[in-house]
Amino acid sequence: GEPPAGVAPRYNEEGGARRCLASILRQQVAPEQIAISINGGRDNTYGVVETILREYGYTLSTADELTERDARLERWLGGRGAEQVTVVRYRSQTSKSESINNLLRQRLVITDRILLVDGDTMLHPAFVQETRRNFYRLRRLRTGGETRWVIEDYALTSGSVTSWLPAQPTRWQKLVSQGRRAEYAFSALLRRGQASQHGDSAVFGNSRLYTVVGCGFTARRELFPMPSTTRTEDHEFPLEVQHLKMPALAP
Repeated sequence: GEPPAGVAPRYNEEGGARRCLASILRQQVAPEQIAISINGGRDNTYGVVETILREYGYTLSTADELTERDARLERWLGGRGAEQVTVVRYRSQTSKSESINNLLRQRLVITDRILLVDGDTMLHPAFVQETRRNFYRLRRLRTGGETRWVIEDYALTSGSVTSWLPAQPTRWQKLVSQGRRAEYAFSALLRRGQASQHGDSAVFGNSRLYTVVGCGFTARRELFPMPSTTRTEDHEFPLEVQHLKMPALAP
C-alpha cells in the first residue's frame, strides 16, 4: 500500500519541534503527506517549524483562513520528500485529538493510513518504511484439522521507544533511558504483532496483550475520530481499536 500521511500535532513544542520534524523529513521512505497542527500556545513553535521547512527546501505556496476553526491554513510545496506539507495554526488552545480529527474531517489529510507523531518524538529514519511493511501479515489458521493461510490487515502498527539523551545526561536521565530499553528488550517477543488477534473465541479473539506505543503509531483512516473527551487519547484510542474484532482477508 501507499505510505501513510505523517500527522504531527504540537502545543508549546518549541524545544522539540526541530528534532521531531527533521526526523519526519529525513525518512528513507517519505510519508505520502505531512500535516503539522500548531494547537495554540505561547512559544515560538511556528517559527521553528517555518525555519526547518525552508531549510529542507519547502516554500510557502498558499495561505487561507479557516474562519470556523479560528485558524490559518498554509500549504508548503517542494522539499526533499512529500510533495506537500500542510500547516494549520490555531489562534487558541485546541486539543490534540480535536486537531487530528479536524484534519481528517476537512480532508486536509486524505491517505488511507495516518501516522501520528507526538511533538517530542523522533522517528528512526526507517520508521515509515518498516511500518508500511507491516500493514499486512500472513497468519496461519487451523480449523477442523485443516490449515490455511490468511492475510491479516493490521489496524495499528507501531514500534518500540527509547529515551532521547542530551550530550551530558544526568544520572536520572540515564536511569530512565536504561529502564525503558530494558522494558522493550524484555517484552520484544510479546510485543511482536502488537495488534494481532489471539484465537477466535468471543473473549480471546479480540484481546490484546499490549496497546501500541502512543507517541508514534499508524492507524487506518476509518478508525477515527479519536476520542476528544479525555486527556489520555494516546492510550484510549489504541486500546479501543485493538479490542475490535478485525476481519482477516482471505488469500
